[in-house]
Parts: sequence; C-alpha cells; structure tokens
Amino acid sequence: MRQPSCSMKVEPSADISLGTPSPPATLKLETMKLAGDRPDFTVRPLARFTDIENEEVWLYWHDFDKKQHQMSKCNLKTKRWTNVTKRFSFVKFPWSPITTETKISLPVNFSGAVAGGTLAGHRVLLEFGGEVEHTNNSIEQTAAPRLTIFDLDMLKWWRVEIPTTGLSPRLYPFMVLIENSLYIFGGWTGYEGESKTCLIESYSIATFAPKTHRWSWSVQDIPYPDGTPIIGYAGDAISIQDGKKILLIPGIVKPNTLIDITPDRLVVFDIALRTFGTLHTTDVQFPNGLTGYDISSLSPSTNVNTTTAADDDSTSSTSVILASWTSFFFFFFFNSNFISVVANHMAENVHKG
Repeated sequence: MRQPSCSMKVEPSADISLGTPSPPATLKLETMKLAGDRPDFTVRPLARFTDIENEEVWLYWHDFDKKQHQMSKCNLKTKRWTNVTKRFSFVKFPWSPITTETKISLPVNFSGAVAGGTLAGHRVLLEFGGEVEHTNNSIEQTAAPRLTIFDLDMLKWWRVEIPTTGLSPRLYPFMVLIENSLYIFGGWTGYEGESKTCLIESYSIATFAPKTHRWSWSVQDIPYPDGTPIIGYAGDAISIQDGKKILLIPGIVKPNTLIDITPDRLVVFDIALRTFGTLHTTDVQFPNGLTGYDISSLSPSTNVNTTTAADDDSTSSTSVILASWTSFFFFFFFNSNFISVVANHMAENVHKG
C-alpha cells in the first residue's frame, strides 16, 4: 500500500496532447430571487447535487447554531427552497423489505468527500472519509474510511462498511460516482502538525453490485504513477467525455495555503486504462489564490464526440464551468439573497489516442 507522501517535488507526467481551445461559448448569466426556507449561505455547503432533468438543486450543509447537518432542496421551477432534513429516516438494512426506520438526525461528518449520482434507479449522495462526530459531540480524531449514503428519492440514509484490507483513512479526498463505481483519489492524513503536510497519493475504486446491493473494493490505495502532478486535497473532480475519463482539478498542497490552478496540474484519469495524464491548454487564464471553487459539466450530452477508439486522430470537445472565489468573494457570494452563476468557460479539444 502506498504510504502518505510528505514530499512536494514531483516531475511532470506524460501529457495528453491538446489542440488550441475552442472559443468560449456565449453563456447566459442569470440571477434568480429564491423564496422558502433558504439554507445558511454564510458557510460553504458540504455538498451540492444538481438534477438537471428534474430542475432541482440539493444542498447538504451544516447549521452551526443547531450543531446539525441539514439537507435542503431548491425547485428551480417554483424558485423555492425546502428544508427536508426532518423527513429523512435512518435505515440499517436499506434493501431489505423488513428493515425498520428510525427518525434520528443526519450524521455529523466534516472534511469528507461527497459525490452525487444514481444507484439502483435512485438519486443519491455518497459521503466518504472525514472526521466523524459521536453522540457526545466529540470528534473522532481519525480520518475514517467509511461510506454514508443518502437516498434523495426515498429520503433515507444509511452507513456502509466496505470490507477492506487496510485502506488509508483520509480527509478531503476527490470523489466521483460513475454508474456503479465510486472513484476516490488522494486526500490528506491530517493530524500531522501544520508544518508537515502528508498527502495520500493513491486512488481506490469501490464497486456496487445492483443484484446483491453489496459494495466491494475493486482496487485499494493504488499509488499514482511516478511523475503525476501533485493534486493535493480539498479540490474537485468531474466525469468528462461521457464517463470515459475523470478530470481532477488541484486543491490545497499544504495547510493554511490558497489554491492555485495551473494547466500543468490538471490531471485526467482514464477509466478503462486506469492511467493518468496531464491536460495542457493554451490561451486559458486560470484563477489563482482561491479559497475554493465548484465545477460543473456544461451540456455533457451534446459536447461529447462518440468516435471509436480506432479513430486515433479524431477529437472530442469537453467543456466544464469553474466557479471560483477568493475569501472576499466567498463572503459576499454566500451572504446574498440570490443565487448567482459566475462562470469561467473552459473548453479544450482532446486528441484521442
């Protein structure tokens, strides 16, 4: 198993060849007045899940006054927020017809990773890693390798203990759910002292079996190849090219520092080959000195060129929106009574090969 790395020196990896980026598309920026029981926007939400088909946005956030995690959804048709936290029930055996439901608070977990998607036909949020708070309000001083699942359709939540042979606990990993596979990248061991950052430079894949509803690890803590750029922790990842690849955008490399995004630190993971490559662009101004950011796919169903693997010289276009903020902008953005879309368009032509 790859041990956490405390070294900051990494040579550039092999690049994915890129052509000249396409000109930025014209994006319509819209500000909407939202009514209802709005979440607390003075803090960044723990997770955001956007359901384009049903025109809903789900936010998983922490209420510091109540010391509880909350789940809220916004209906973009009615432009109204609803807090659905008290509607959730805990189930011990989610797929059993005789399981019992218990009305208890949502679990309080900090510094983990959350990914949204669909499992067994249900919309879900999955949370992995982080610090776990117990019933006596004490924080477990270990970065726990456990999985919590929130069913957004049935309004139920449960925990999953996936059998492991020693998976490294972690804080702030990158995570993406594609079909029935959960891809987990990197993270931070934590509790090593602020002067010493120990990054986890490995990836793991957990697989869900729809027939048995069981989870298992396909791979555990496979080290990144030599020369892979440092992506750090508390960054973000997104599925691109119709789920064939994952784009990893860098995060923090050591505590109490800001995030700098540079082209040579954009990493692409190939799902089928399980290989890493850097992604270079030209004439794209990336933001630096960030306290955080969010990324979303831009029209994924129309931006993918589904050419065959034999077409080595063909290209496909991938576009994502990156909304970023500094500490000042973060405060302003989340204290408004509006949701604004602030977007930098990034498009690149990726040569297949």
